[in-house]
Amino acid sequence: MQQAVTHESELHPPTAPRRPAPLTRVVLVCGLALAAGVATAALLESARYEKYAAVLHARGRTITAGRDARIAQVLVEPGQHVAPGQTLVVLIDERLDEQIRNRQREVAGLEAELAEAEAKLVVELEWRQKAIQAEVFETKIRSAQFQKRQFSNQVAGYACDDALGELGEPVQSADSRSDSWQPLLRESRIANDQRLALLLRQEAAQNEKEVSSAQVELCDERLKQLDRLGRELPDKIRNSMGIALLQTRLAQNRAELKSLEQQHKTLAIPSDGPGLVGVLQKEAGDLVSPREPIVQLWDEDQPYLVVRVPSLKIAEFTPGTLVTLRFPGNVAGLGRVGSIPPQTAPDARADNGMPVVLVHIEPAGAMWPRPPYGSEVEVLRRR
Repeated sequence: MQQAVTHESELHPPTAPRRPAPLTRVVLVCGLALAAGVATAALLESARYEKYAAVLHARGRTITAGRDARIAQVLVEPGQHVAPGQTLVVLIDERLDEQIRNRQREVAGLEAELAEAEAKLVVELEWRQKAIQAEVFETKIRSAQFQKRQFSNQVAGYACDDALGELGEPVQSADSRSDSWQPLLRESRIANDQRLALLLRQEAAQNEKEVSSAQVELCDERLKQLDRLGRELPDKIRNSMGIALLQTRLAQNRAELKSLEQQHKTLAIPSDGPGLVGVLQKEAGDLVSPREPIVQLWDEDQPYLVVRVPSLKIAEFTPGTLVTLRFPGNVAGLGRVGSIPPQTAPDARADNGMPVVLVHIEPAGAMWPRPPYGSEVEVLRRR
């Protein structure tokens, strides 16, 4: 039985040399055509438009400390969106803290001194009022006695009047040589003596009544003085002890302490509106002066571009003119020429050395993309 012998050359015939596939040639040709098209489009665009370099900005607010202080905490990070009132930075004002401590000690000392003075006032006022009340009581007793005496003298006067009325008119003296008139003369002398005695008693009673009346008036006047003294006594003692002055000093120190505490609240610096946190220029532990910037907040709703326009071309950028924009990533946009400064930029020159004017471009049409602020944007101005 014979077996067929197969040579290796018969199993694997020799391959022919490879040639470029038609598809590869097509791709290569398309790539070259695309590159040529792009170059042609760029050439046509450069022929139709003038390009200017611009930088993206936004309305910003610089956050400062407003005082000499040290930064304790920074509570935000670059790129973070913040809401109105959100705390950005917390400061430490060591001098303010020392002033608050000193004022607190002053207030505490004045409060203790005032409390002690008011306690002494209570004791002083109590025994002074007791003395006044005792004198009032004694004066009232004397007044009552004087009134009683006045009433008694008045009654005595009335009694003398009645007795004099009973005696009738005084008897005229007759001729003493007539014996028949002797008894009558004796009776007349007796009646006249009684009348004289009654008149003296009446006069004495009237005098005593007037004296008693004057003494009653003096007692009444003294009672009025004691009443006025009792009402004025608290204020007089307070002033003599310096309580009013202590109260004034305490009120002033409390007001100053409240003012310092209000200042201490401002050590937490809040955002005055919504915004995007920019680059932090300070960090925790740094010292800051009143006007030294700490961070900027950017208003994303108010972006704008600053274009460097050669002074010879500035006539083409009248306010309100629409321009085409090209943002990073080849994103198109539309802008409107805004404000134009009245002079060229003192520290800026074009590539050919010509002075440039920094023109502002405001958004127009659809919302602009949001690349990082400071990014370069192309401004296309139709020729």
